[in-house]
Amino acid sequence: MKYLTKKWYHNIEQALIIKWLKCRINGEDISEEKFQQLYNKDLQKFIKNAYLKHISLMEDKDFEFKELVDTSGISGEAKNAWEQLRIKLVDADIQEKFDEEEIKQKHQNLYEERLRIAKSLPPNILKEISDIRLFCLGYATKKVSDMVTIYSKKQKEKVNRQIEIASQKNAKLQFKESINFKDYIKQELLNIEMNEDNITFVFVNPLPLVINGGKIIKQEAKFNRIKQTAYINGVLGLEVQKKDEKYEIQFLIGSESPYGKIILWYLTIQGDNIRIDHY
Repeated sequence: MKYLTKKWYHNIEQALIIKWLKCRINGEDISEEKFQQLYNKDLQKFIKNAYLKHISLMEDKDFEFKELVDTSGISGEAKNAWEQLRIKLVDADIQEKFDEEEIKQKHQNLYEERLRIAKSLPPNILKEISDIRLFCLGYATKKVSDMVTIYSKKQKEKVNRQIEIASQKNAKLQFKESINFKDYIKQELLNIEMNEDNITFVFVNPLPLVINGGKIIKQEAKFNRIKQTAYINGVLGLEVQKKDEKYEIQFLIGSESPYGKIILWYLTIQGDNIRIDHY
């Protein structure tokens, strides 16, 4: 990878710091007890939002369930009994699958990720942050907030320039059909299917990407399938080049664990051609 690298992704993280900052403070130090109060307040809000999202997903599932079951021929007590059973099943599903401890761990991991990202800020900004713990909960002085806003905008511009350069390089290559590789960036990856002839990348949204005669050149981590491990895998960056009459497609992949930990890793595939699978 030359443009959409791990360092490029770290620039994205810095560009998004401004989204944390939601509260203004005067900059004075606070006690450990006060910090714990603010941390717990943020945690409870995180749990509430996760639970509301969970309920929304269950309601969607319930709607699909009702659509599948035809109750038009049922009436009276039988229909009421069916409705009570359906509600009981949905409620049981909500209680069984919402894991508050998992959400708490996810919140802690998110906080630790913010600490890591915050500590990578330029020294002139870091020296103005009186308490980096509070900063990672979204609290900052006006001065710090203004400095981070300017810095984040510059990082965003840098990120977008790299995407544009990589897209222009990819567009210069000729394939049997036109492929807009930019469509595959920031997309959830469901599976990587391999056989003797091809390697196929299956996505949630775009059509599968097939590398004819594909073989793995570089792989930094093992791909974890979502159904087996609850990992979420996404293509964060993608670059293509031609080398020794072969095409090389390079991926920057982010694998997120159920607890919110993200692993960045490279995967390079070499093949004779790259095409879209139109089924």
